[in-house]
Amino acid sequence: MKTTFKKFIATNTRDIKCSKLYVGTNVGANIETAMKEAENFIYIISPFISSDKIKFFSGLNNVTKKKLILCDTHSKSSPFNKDTLETLTNLFKKSDFQKYPELVNEKEYSMQQKLKNEKKKRNIWLSIFVISTSFLGALFYLKMYPSIYFVLLLFVIFLSLIGIFIYNTRKKSIRELFDSEILKLKKITPPNMEWKIETKIINSFGSPSASYTHLKIYLMDCPKLSRPGNIVTKAFLSSANFTKSGFSYNLEFALETTDFQTTKELLDFFNTLFKHNSCDFHSFDSLVKKLYNENLINH
Repeated sequence: MKTTFKKFIATNTRDIKCSKLYVGTNVGANIETAMKEAENFIYIISPFISSDKIKFFSGLNNVTKKKLILCDTHSKSSPFNKDTLETLTNLFKKSDFQKYPELVNEKEYSMQQKLKNEKKKRNIWLSIFVISTSFLGALFYLKMYPSIYFVLLLFVIFLSLIGIFIYNTRKKSIRELFDSEILKLKKITPPNMEWKIETKIINSFGSPSASYTHLKIYLMDCPKLSRPGNIVTKAFLSSANFTKSGFSYNLEFALETTDFQTTKELLDFFNTLFKHNSCDFHSFDSLVKKLYNENLINH
């Protein structure tokens, strides 16, 4: 039985210590600075994300673990519009192993076997043609025409020519069938992809009790305050989405805190939400297929 968002109903409030409040434009500068300083982890919940922020986040190679929770467009008929899909493309990269070439190789092997069998038949007919032509030449040399042997050899030569013609026709047909199957295979088989950043995208209509995800939380370790064996977490609770507009231009707020109990609860909240059974997510395969069908990724 799937757990729904009911388990996330707010039940308590807390006095937050060790905090700073930022209000206005460019609140994202403080969040990005903390992200650049992080070494162990960065976890983000943001309904929306922009391509430039994906590039920034994926470029933080010094961070060991990076996780991201996003949300769809909250439209049952069209959970992902074209712009959203184009942005999400930046979260994917092609896997080193590609199943598509393997499938092509299987088809090509099957085609080569068929052509090999057809070639054997062609060689038999070609041999018959050469032998019959040689005998026919001998009959001419011996002036044994017209005769029953002469007519019979002409008939055999005619049959062998038909056999050779059928081979050429079959060869062309097999190749055309192969090309057709490969084209069909290519249309229905997206390339093997993987996340650049471990990402979950919440399905707003995944269950009857599903809630629209509107919160923005940024969690990361703080090396300046951490000690060996004691990693301090810094959290930002903000109104700003992880987008260029949200971080730089919009009037937003961001509350920064390193309060132990608060950051612990936020980490627990994030990890619970990130688990597969916490709520409904759009499956990885369905996302790849959407991107492929929109020609945003290809082989």
